[in-house]
Amino acid sequence: ENAVRNGAEFSFSSPVRLVERAGELWRVLLEDGRELLTRAVANCAGVFADLFNNMVSDKKLHITPRKGEYIILDIKNAGMFRRSICPLPSSMATGHTKGIWIAPTVSGTILLGPTAEDQQDRSDTSNTQQGIDRILSSVGEMWPGLPKGDFISTYAGLRAHGDTGDFVIGEAPGAPGFFNCAAIESPGLTAAPAIAVELAGEISRSLGAEEKGDFDPIRPAKKPFRSMSEQERAQAVAADPQYGRIVCRCELVTEAEVRACIRGPLGARDMDGVKRRTRAGMGRCQGGFCSTRVIEILSQELGIPPEQVTKSGGGSRMLAGRLFEEEQQ
Repeated sequence: ENAVRNGAEFSFSSPVRLVERAGELWRVLLEDGRELLTRAVANCAGVFADLFNNMVSDKKLHITPRKGEYIILDIKNAGMFRRSICPLPSSMATGHTKGIWIAPTVSGTILLGPTAEDQQDRSDTSNTQQGIDRILSSVGEMWPGLPKGDFISTYAGLRAHGDTGDFVIGEAPGAPGFFNCAAIESPGLTAAPAIAVELAGEISRSLGAEEKGDFDPIRPAKKPFRSMSEQERAQAVAADPQYGRIVCRCELVTEAEVRACIRGPLGARDMDGVKRRTRAGMGRCQGGFCSTRVIEILSQELGIPPEQVTKSGGGSRMLAGRLFEEEQQ
């Protein structure tokens, strides 16, 4: 959102199919047929980053998708741990891992995981019984009283494990103007801000770019309803009655907040977009109560039928169709 306010343009659901040199520029071909010509490319494609590097550089990279599965515990266990609890690191054929740990989050839930399984599929983020069993076995040794009845969700993600043994950051050999941000696995999330500053500086120096004089570093943000005092909540409702309509009971997310996150710069366009911006659907019932309301609001705000609302874009539609025509309803 801050980047948009400062002039950046985004293009979502636009897979890149080819990157190649075009004179002094780079030609980026998108799946929908569009072409972009640019002086510099930043390759931050996660588990796909090696594919793009290998299109342009003689120094090849190889990334192995490494799946990590997690279990999430309900917020009722907040305070059970004040620090992350880790076992001794364990070895793998392709490196080492910090193992399966217990991690309290800033929102009060507790994460158990992750596993570490190398695979070939760059898009498989499914959970497996084998992975869940491994988490339960490992965590059970550190937390004998593990409250299994408080599990609210599971998920999995892929880390980009590179064969270099370290992050690959900077201009690719033999490809001037093509900058890699590849093989960023753990602790990549912690390192991300520093990586961004380093890479932005390198690209700026390469292009001879000057600092934007009117750059605005501030992203305006309102205090979440769930964090407000009773007096602040009353003031919010008085100013906008939609603050008085709770959409997500578990996380105390209001209709005003859901609509605002859709209307803002780079506004949410699907269920997961609303979830990440407001936490609607992240609570104990995992969207059992609020999903229908969020679908309704997305439909209204985007001007699309409810059947076209998706979980995360593409073909992930939430509804299969209508049982009755509108007049019958």
